[in-house]
Amino acid sequence: MLSLHSFSFARSAFYVFLATLIGIAGISAPANAEGRCPPGFYPTGGADVGWFACAPMGPTDGNPQGEPEPALGPIPDAHMSIVAHRDTSALWTTSGYDSGEAADEAALQACQSQMGNGCYALSGAYNAFILAVAEDIVGHVFVGGDVNYEAARSKALALCDQQSFGCKIAKIVSNSAGPKGDFPKTIPPIRKYAVVAWTKDPVPGWRWKTWLVSGISGFDAAVEAAIKRCAADTGAECVRAQHIGSGVLVHFVDNVGATYWTNAATPEAAGKRIALACPEGRECRLIGTYAANEPRSLIIDEDRVK
Repeated sequence: MLSLHSFSFARSAFYVFLATLIGIAGISAPANAEGRCPPGFYPTGGADVGWFACAPMGPTDGNPQGEPEPALGPIPDAHMSIVAHRDTSALWTTSGYDSGEAADEAALQACQSQMGNGCYALSGAYNAFILAVAEDIVGHVFVGGDVNYEAARSKALALCDQQSFGCKIAKIVSNSAGPKGDFPKTIPPIRKYAVVAWTKDPVPGWRWKTWLVSGISGFDAAVEAAIKRCAADTGAECVRAQHIGSGVLVHFVDNVGATYWTNAATPEAAGKRIALACPEGRECRLIGTYAANEPRSLIIDEDRVK
């Protein structure tokens, strides 16, 4: 019987959002010039012309002839970045950099100095844009952004609540007047993972079998363990099919007998994840959940668990 397997809908939805977020940030929400002009000057320009500068208000005690003071040039863009690592919920953030590349690079270097390989730029924006990071009950993160503080928080929480529960705001990232970094003070704890794998191509005697390992610290080590177990049993090339760090793998079946794997923060959140992953027009039900932090090594027969 045909067995289908879903990939990580949380990650897919998340990156679709990030693509939108970066597009919004590219509109260049202006930096707030008011308060950055020296005494006796007022901000000029505006969002409609894409720049801000400071112009003198008029004669001052230091300039009795009333000659105009030279206006300051346009305020340069300030960029920020959020960098993450798949093995932890910790984040490395930078702000106040003169380019997105520089902001990313500074945060990536800080992450790599503590975590090694596996760091990636999660999100970025510039000028008055605000990035809010929501965290679910096991530390999975969701980013929302807006020029308005409350709107950024609401967007991040809405994304988190859509796919998980126990959501709260973990971090707010806004720009600074100069380069600044906010990094973990010590090496963060490493997540434990659950991974499922199967053969890349059908193998006689092993059709519809899934290999599951869990309770292993670090993504790379867990994936390697699952693929090695599958390859040792079958003598064939095996591939990772699904994974979760600090959460649960979710196994479910639809009303025509196709089985799927997705992931969730906790067993209680499995229903939300199944609703998102279930093919349109079909009814799906839970088969079981497998916690990432519980050590196990299993072979699951997809035909028998339906």
